[in-house]
Amino acid sequence: MAEFFIKTEQSAVGPFTGIELREAALARILTPQSDIAPCPDGPWTKATETGLFSDKKVPLPHPPGTHVPQYHIRGLSVSAQGPFKLRELIGFTARGMVRADATLQSDLASEWIPVDRILVLKACLSGELVLLGADGKVHLRAQTTCAEDAIDGDLEHPDAKAPIEVARVSTTSQSSTSSGSFEETPLIDPSAEVTSGNKKPDSLDEDADVDLGPPPWWRRQIRWKDLNPTISRESLARSRRWVTIGLGMVILVAGIGTAFSQWSKMGLRQEHIIGNWVAEDDSFAIAFREDGNCVVFNTTGNSWSGEYEWMSRDDDEEGLTASAGISSILDELERGFELGAVKSSDGYLRLRSSAFEPTYIGNHEMSDCFLRRKNEDLMIGYPVSVDFSGSGRRMEAAWIAVKKSPPIGMDPMSDLASMEIEPPPTVGFVVERSLHVSQVVAALLRMYETGDFTESMSGRLCYSVRVDAEYLLTNYGVPDEARPLYPFELATMPNGPSFEQSQMVRYGLLKLILSDDGQIQYVSLLE
Repeated sequence: MAEFFIKTEQSAVGPFTGIELREAALARILTPQSDIAPCPDGPWTKATETGLFSDKKVPLPHPPGTHVPQYHIRGLSVSAQGPFKLRELIGFTARGMVRADATLQSDLASEWIPVDRILVLKACLSGELVLLGADGKVHLRAQTTCAEDAIDGDLEHPDAKAPIEVARVSTTSQSSTSSGSFEETPLIDPSAEVTSGNKKPDSLDEDADVDLGPPPWWRRQIRWKDLNPTISRESLARSRRWVTIGLGMVILVAGIGTAFSQWSKMGLRQEHIIGNWVAEDDSFAIAFREDGNCVVFNTTGNSWSGEYEWMSRDDDEEGLTASAGISSILDELERGFELGAVKSSDGYLRLRSSAFEPTYIGNHEMSDCFLRRKNEDLMIGYPVSVDFSGSGRRMEAAWIAVKKSPPIGMDPMSDLASMEIEPPPTVGFVVERSLHVSQVVAALLRMYETGDFTESMSGRLCYSVRVDAEYLLTNYGVPDEARPLYPFELATMPNGPSFEQSQMVRYGLLKLILSDDGQIQYVSLLE
């Protein structure tokens, strides 16, 4: 795993992983002017030249597919305990909201570990990495060493200049207040008064019960001498607890609302459509492969094989203004489809093929389509009408449902070769030139296993009463390839039945030629 170091004023801090670096950039701990190197001694490279920031110096997100761990935390100054992204924990730690004795639990492991096991958080705890505001000033909170020694308050130095990556803790001081430096200028005013919790306030009764004192974690955060003597410290502590609980509830409600809003806007992703999908009446099937290939297998008519391109819908309404409206009927509603509005979360793709043959899905020609998931089914739709007028933005599509087809795992070649021979049909059959499909496939299988190929048996006309396109789809699933015959393939077909409207269906090495009504005509092996 690659390791990186961040240059500080006095040395270097690290090592960090690439994920930690990008999370630090997203948390504003790392700036475009920061220096990064693979080792503590350099050579140093600006962060803008490492792919962490865009040309406009905006932190870039993680590459697609990157898993960024999330953490639950014990020892946070607010009631919410997670899960938090690493960038959020970096911000909390840099603001002094995380205690030094806090513990973390990753979503990848069940054990709780000390917070300083995460090196970027350890650097924030020690003050080696600090938080920068949008104005370039350092925003640093005093270091919290334990639950009984917390100091609250934002500390900002007006002379701080960006970029500043270091507010190094003084190793000689035993105080819980951390100090950093930039050109020997202290980031924390040493003259700031911190009243000790051990000293009694002048305005309190000398005979006051010692048990009424503030809790240990509060002793350095309140100046008692200016308080109204009629207000008990116990009531103040109780009020503080209720304020903390209320703040935690507000954060929780806001988080739930934000999560629900983001979930409702989340669109269909490409990985949601990968697999084999079959129509409810088994009239057609469609397969989306991970490599971008697509197969549409129609049991009657022409099938199609090609590629699909996942399209962005960010510019669906680009160029349309409120005064320039469009209202148009694009297509008719096909039988078997249902009308429904297109949603912003629907996916959209285009179908492409080098042969330029039309693509028919559910007996309707499509060059592109909308997609959405409905429970376990996949909905495929083509646009029917649009109405972009005034403030209204509405598009309707005709939708048809297909269900997920699990892998069947049956070998078509072995299964067809073992079938019983059926009597030939009485219509459309040339007796002297056709064999049953099991005889032809068995002969091809023997030649394939022995390697003894003969030109006369490279392919044969055949028949079957039972084996047709629907049988192939039901028993063997979506084929690896399905398409009309190319012109040069038509020229090599033997005399007999017409192949003008036929289609080629391939399962592995086995090629089957089917008529436009789905009947098997010819079988051969892939050359």
